[in-house]
Amino acid sequence: MNKTTNILTNRTWCFALLLTILMIVSGNAMAQESMPLEEKSIAEQQTIPVYGEIGDMDCVVVIDSIRLSRQGNTAGLYLQVAIAGQNLRHADMVTVVPRLVTKTDSVDFPVVKLYGHWAYMSLLRSGEKFNDSEIRIPGSEARTALPYSQHTAYKSWMKDAQLKLIATRTDGCGNEYRENTRSLGEKRMVFSQREVHTESTASLLQFQGRAYISFAVNKTDIRPELGNNHRELQSLNDVLDSLRHQENMDIRHLSLKGFSSPEGSYKHNEELSKGRVESLRQYLVSHFSIDPYSISASYEAEDWIGLRDWVNKSNLPDRQQILAIIDTSDDPDKKLALIAKRHSASYKVISTECFPLLRHTDYNIDYSITCGENRNETKVLIDTSYVNTLNFIEEPLQAPVSYTPTTYTPLLALKTNLLYDLLLAPNIEAEMSFGQDSRWSIMAEYNNPWWRWSKLNQSYEIQEFGLELRKWFWPRCQGGRPFLCGQFYGAYAAVAKYDLERNKVGNQGEVFSAGLTYGYSMPLADRWNLELSASLGVIAGQRRHYNAEFNSTHLIYKYTKNLFYAGPTKLKVTLVYLLKKKEK
Repeated sequence: MNKTTNILTNRTWCFALLLTILMIVSGNAMAQESMPLEEKSIAEQQTIPVYGEIGDMDCVVVIDSIRLSRQGNTAGLYLQVAIAGQNLRHADMVTVVPRLVTKTDSVDFPVVKLYGHWAYMSLLRSGEKFNDSEIRIPGSEARTALPYSQHTAYKSWMKDAQLKLIATRTDGCGNEYRENTRSLGEKRMVFSQREVHTESTASLLQFQGRAYISFAVNKTDIRPELGNNHRELQSLNDVLDSLRHQENMDIRHLSLKGFSSPEGSYKHNEELSKGRVESLRQYLVSHFSIDPYSISASYEAEDWIGLRDWVNKSNLPDRQQILAIIDTSDDPDKKLALIAKRHSASYKVISTECFPLLRHTDYNIDYSITCGENRNETKVLIDTSYVNTLNFIEEPLQAPVSYTPTTYTPLLALKTNLLYDLLLAPNIEAEMSFGQDSRWSIMAEYNNPWWRWSKLNQSYEIQEFGLELRKWFWPRCQGGRPFLCGQFYGAYAAVAKYDLERNKVGNQGEVFSAGLTYGYSMPLADRWNLELSASLGVIAGQRRHYNAEFNSTHLIYKYTKNLFYAGPTKLKVTLVYLLKKKEK
């Protein structure tokens, strides 16, 4: 038999090599202008917890550098938005609605939608025409801020409005979890202190202080020998003695307010705070001969304000996430459990350094001093005023910033199996989806290593063609699934011929293969996927054994055998490039 030496000249190898190189150098993912999120005080920064399907909170929206400006009849809103804590799950999305609102009027700025990785890839490949009132950006990693700059028509009612930031999390099926809101510009109370001097029989003065009284576990009685109690009680005694030794001094009233730290249940801490502040009141009455009717006692079960102030001033690496949990309106026990679960290292620091500072009793002593015939009475009055923290700055408006991506509809997927490429077996595959919901696809593959080295008496020649029918499966809602991504199973059939020779001894023949495939395809970038798959099946055909003579121009067949094999037939690590159909 004559056999002509073939040199590989087809374009299959070149295309597969080019496809691999393109993946390495591709920068096809959308470039996003980003900047590091600076540490700022809570006055400049709003953190909004984002809740998941079972009420857990695994990420926080951080809104920073908030500014409103006005130029003529146009109002501009500028801020930076980021995701802190853990990233969004790949199929989830967070929507943030900036809304100016009064009791009678409201207007929404364009909403911001932050996407998980899969949800964003699905968005890019959807071919959807966007609404101009939406800004769509990929979910940022922690501490990466993206600028937001949008305008709306200015109305006179806006000067008395609140700015509400409303965050809602949605899963890949469109299910919305609990909405959370932060408000800016609400009318808040501001307290100012002033002294009023009038002619009276005495001058009324105040003294304020704080005592850290230690109590035994689950006990309310005061034990002077416990901890620093002797020093704290001595300090309180020194204050009262210094007041008593002043001439014409009269203690009018002494108020106490007790606090506990958040360990334990809220109900139990409430009982402890009440009992402990009452114990201190009785102690003052019995040891300092103070009129019991001049002492009032109140309590607060847990000092969450003190906890928040300590965390805000701390250097904890995850303080923003902890502050976001503290700021929620959840049950105190649930908030503390969430901090301990998600931020265990910081919780240990808080337990040892902060909690002891939260177990305190604040006291306020009102006393008067009479000074002979010329008597003045000094009253300390507290004035309450209301201010609106929402202000429009008169400045030029900045240009709007939009991250609305360019989308396309994928038409065809071109693929190459990287494992075959490493074995010097150039190959190419093409896959196209069909059906109403694109759950089905058909793939054709061609594998053609056609190498011959005559001087070395070696041949590596395979020509294979196959078809595979696939079904993709994902949640019935189809949400958050990019084109040709996720899990699939399929059935394939292929035919091949081969000629493998080494040292003038070889085998050639034709084979048929069929089997089942299971795989998973994941999105890497805008138009790139990585697919992993394995197949089980059977291979049947013939093997003709030969000796090659006269520089392999003549083959002398020795025998022919039938082939049959059942087991693993394919293993693929496939690089996928999506060809687009049209662009919006």
